[in-house]
Amino acid sequence: MTAPLIAAEGLCAGYGSLPVLLDVDLQVAGGEMVALLGSNGAGKTTTLMTLAGALPATRGSVALCGKPAGRGVARRVREGLGFLPEQRAVFMGLTVRDNLRLGRGNVDFALEAFPDLEKRLSARRSDVRW
Repeated sequence: MTAPLIAAEGLCAGYGSLPVLLDVDLQVAGGEMVALLGSNGAGKTTTLMTLAGALPATRGSVALCGKPAGRGVARRVREGLGFLPEQRAVFMGLTVRDNLRLGRGNVDFALEAFPDLEKRLSARRSDVRW
């Protein structure tokens, strides 16, 4: 059996003395598309930041492809993790297609998941009205 691309076991994290994540377990296998849903303040961003290494876990573990993930965002990116934060952080002068490529995204996969992107692939962020 193939190891999950990313897995967390007993993951805990928070801000200062404020715990936000308590014993989160999750696995994402290759080819899966996963949504993390919840109300404001439920811990979605904290979960993603901790998985990405931008926020240190206070307990638990994160593994990438079955191996313990390195510490910090830069290390995890070198290990193959891609992370795009919530902000619409795109390069304004690049096309939608080029922004996808720059983020190591597969354009064909993005079009499969979001077919409406196709008509916007050549647009630059300053030209697109979302």
